[in-house]
Amino acid sequence: MKRRLRRLVCVLLVVIGIGIPGCENEPEYEMSPEMNRFFVIMDSIYERTDESFESLTDAEKAFFYVSWLEMQVHNGGWHQWYFNWDDAEREEAIEATIAILQEIDAQKTAEMVQRAVPILSAGASPEDPRLDQLNQELWEQPDNLAMLILEWAENQPDQFKVNSPG
Repeated sequence: MKRRLRRLVCVLLVVIGIGIPGCENEPEYEMSPEMNRFFVIMDSIYERTDESFESLTDAEKAFFYVSWLEMQVHNGGWHQWYFNWDDAEREEAIEATIAILQEIDAQKTAEMVQRAVPILSAGASPEDPRLDQLNQELWEQPDNLAMLILEWAENQPDQFKVNSPG
């Protein structure tokens, strides 16, 4: 599961063009040092979410919210991101996602979330043209989410329980 998730994220980030020429599992490509650090943090967090989301620090949860948003929207659109939250946790997750996006200065993405949520909560289908427009907007990378959340995380290393790479 961990390897498949890492490969999916890597491929998605390549597709959206945020600085990775390919996946590290393919010998002809090398991952940038920044993206390697991003994946070390992400892998550590995602590995522990299998045990319990509550075992994460608040900073780790924030990192999760941003990476989850990017992965879900790039994989299946806003509809997938919204409905992959359990009903009981959706509202809290949305509020936390918006808050961390604003904190890391990803204002355009925060605004997209705020525009998408009312459309989704009204029951829009995945094919809704308004969601298609929002998908396109996010795919254009108005904010470099991976780099913004990485920089934010690296400014508070004591808040992350990161496994050593390797």
